[in-house]
Amino acid sequence: MSTRTGTPVLPLIGEALWPTLQLAFWGLVVAVLIAGGVSVYSAVRQYSLGDNLLTGASYIGIAMPAFWFGLILIQTFAVWPKEQFGLSEPPLFFIGLHSPGQTGALDYIRHLVLPVAALMIALVASWSRFGRAAMLDALSSDYVRTARAKGVPRRQVIWRHAVRNSLAPFVTVVALDAAILIGGLVVTEQIFAIPGMGRLFLQSLVAGDVFVLLPWMVVVAVAVVLSNLIADIAYAVLDPRVRLS
Repeated sequence: MSTRTGTPVLPLIGEALWPTLQLAFWGLVVAVLIAGGVSVYSAVRQYSLGDNLLTGASYIGIAMPAFWFGLILIQTFAVWPKEQFGLSEPPLFFIGLHSPGQTGALDYIRHLVLPVAALMIALVASWSRFGRAAMLDALSSDYVRTARAKGVPRRQVIWRHAVRNSLAPFVTVVALDAAILIGGLVVTEQIFAIPGMGRLFLQSLVAGDVFVLLPWMVVVAVAVVLSNLIADIAYAVLDPRVRLS
């Protein structure tokens, strides 16, 4: 039983886990797509103007505090448009994942845009740097040079040979970060008032609610183990040499 609310712990964990899973899922999907595209572009066009601009942007994203960026997003896309244009409601919401009494998809998307953007900025910045390094290593490998010497089309060399073989280390980073997100969204959930695992942890920590904190840590630990298992399975799918060994 929770000493803070006087209710069973299991329903509290279940209610908090679902919003966190939604936020983490959409943040990971968007971050993987953008970071993957940026890493391939930067590696293929190494030291070009676009590569240099993306590198500078990634350094800014890595150094940017999540709480500051989240507040800037709220002010820019929710508070300021409502005040400037006299809107009855902001174009994007920043409290929870649904408005009271609303369950539609449009309302859900309007609530989800800002927290997902705040979540993915650091992920895209770090993953794109990691993916770029893995892609550059793949492009300089012997099998890529052999494919080019045999006259294989450039697009096929990049996507079939280089990209596929650079995915293994990228998958490792994504899997580990995905597990951490289950319990690591404290700042994002607090800023956007999302009743998820991060907010539950903060409330329980402040109240000294040990009976919630201990199972919370067990759930996060299980998520880490499962993420590593998924990463190992993905290795075997991406690299035949793993299955042979």
